[in-house]
Amino acid sequence: MSALHRFFTNREKGLMPKPSERITTATVPEKTFHVAVQGCSHGELNRIYAACSDHEKQTGKKIDLLICCGDFQCVRNEADMASMVVPDKYKTLGDFASYYTNLSTNVPLSTTTGNTSDQRQQSFQQHRQAPYLTIFIGGNHENSDWLAEESYGGFVAPNIYYLGHSGIIVVDEMLCIGGLSGIFKDMDYHRPYPSRPYWSQEAAKRSAYHVRRIEVQKLQAFMSILRNERILRGNAHHDAAVQPKPQDVDAINPENGTSSSFNSASTKFFFPLRVDIMLSHDWPAGITKYGDEPQLLRYKPYFKDEVVRNELGNPHTLELLRLVQPQHWFAGHLHCFFEAKVPHRENISNGSGDVTSTSFTALDKCSKGKGFIDFFDITVSHPRGGAARDASSSPPPSSHTRESGSLPSDFAGKHRIQRHPLWVEVLKASHAYVSRNLCGPASRRNPPGDPPTAHAASPSGFFDLNRFVDNWNRRGGFRECAEVASGNVEAILGAPTTSALLSALHLHPAEPLQMNIVSDAINTHGPAATSKATGMRALKREKTEGDLCSASDWKEVKDAVTTMGNPLSWTEDLSPT
Repeated sequence: MSALHRFFTNREKGLMPKPSERITTATVPEKTFHVAVQGCSHGELNRIYAACSDHEKQTGKKIDLLICCGDFQCVRNEADMASMVVPDKYKTLGDFASYYTNLSTNVPLSTTTGNTSDQRQQSFQQHRQAPYLTIFIGGNHENSDWLAEESYGGFVAPNIYYLGHSGIIVVDEMLCIGGLSGIFKDMDYHRPYPSRPYWSQEAAKRSAYHVRRIEVQKLQAFMSILRNERILRGNAHHDAAVQPKPQDVDAINPENGTSSSFNSASTKFFFPLRVDIMLSHDWPAGITKYGDEPQLLRYKPYFKDEVVRNELGNPHTLELLRLVQPQHWFAGHLHCFFEAKVPHRENISNGSGDVTSTSFTALDKCSKGKGFIDFFDITVSHPRGGAARDASSSPPPSSHTRESGSLPSDFAGKHRIQRHPLWVEVLKASHAYVSRNLCGPASRRNPPGDPPTAHAASPSGFFDLNRFVDNWNRRGGFRECAEVASGNVEAILGAPTTSALLSALHLHPAEPLQMNIVSDAINTHGPAATSKATGMRALKREKTEGDLCSASDWKEVKDAVTTMGNPLSWTEDLSPT
């Protein structure tokens, strides 16, 4: 039985309150998070963390988390720079490597040559733990090969978490954060992800960070269902959610032999009904109309043509903003500070009838001046009737040896982040189609003019957003999934990496997107042709064994990959058998 199905089964059995029994605003404790938000990081973590520390000293406020809006550049070693699109003069290791290495006898990945004992000593000298829980999305200057392996999100270092190509997480069981990585390019929006490794082909390396339509549709599916759930609950307070009745706590406690509630550490899981913060790297196209556009064009006059054509940013995310209605939306990419406020006239976030709005903020790149980092407070409700998890309660990082670049079994930040259970259902439903970007016809919820993808051969051959949402609305939940064991909920929601999540869900990696390339292969002097061939054979195997692609579909994907510069000669037998 899926995690989300168990949740709604309990609701129907009366183990959780119905809308008429929902918590009122007056009885819902609140917590205010003090959040730091950064524009483009460009690998300058030390400067960003120093700015956070200075802010704490000057204001006396403790920062709960740091969020970064792309171009994070989690580069572990020189080989990682091969899959990052930046001018050669900007190809520097950056600060991330020192946060990635572990205080252990392992040789850090940030060093590749020299005496082993010297490397171990360097590891001890270099190691730093990220002082703040850091959550980031990808931009257009990233270590794209590694981020592809973590495309469903995960920790890339203790206390540093990647949201994935798209993702929804819950921090401290209260604060819901969503994100969309990459930038929009129309030519790649409907194409499959290119074959890996990306570093082996310049075209693939540039295409890798372009937003795919399926990532937007996954977010649309999530937001549409969440919106419907809020309506079903009678437009309760926008941060209210269901909680167990006090007299039924024992009946729904997994420790007492049932699996009906989400369990995180010693507390029941909070199922938030709204997204509080959204992140994107590029701006939603059209957002400038809601701010001081003339001032922006005085500062950046070369934006004018794109602004006039409504092409400055992603044309699909402004509609997503209206659907999500988050309190805040942050972006980077354009290296300037800009603020806007988008009203929501058809508001369903609360029952007051008041017009609410989303505050949009774009931030500059990390620099010595101002405007690259901002600090804000956001208040969210806690529906369990208890205290929220304190950030300081997260256990310290373990000293366990890290093998093959993996994370230790316990580390800073691990227990503060969980995937939203509904997002896990979206990932499961779209998993078979994500690497090939197979979507259904144009969604009824898509922005006007969004063309349908060509991959619409059969209902089972693509991720159908409309059908996914309609099935949810019709059933009010999901059917049982035998592969998700009742005791596996915490392992799924709290999976620290994409590979751990796939393992908990009993899913194979979506190749070639999530194909694991060993570190020896990520080498600019390595056998590139062999690695490329491996990637394409994996793609062929996925398509033919999965029986999800007709001959015409295969030809279209094959042509698209050929356009991206596939390393193999197409005389090799790659047609479906």
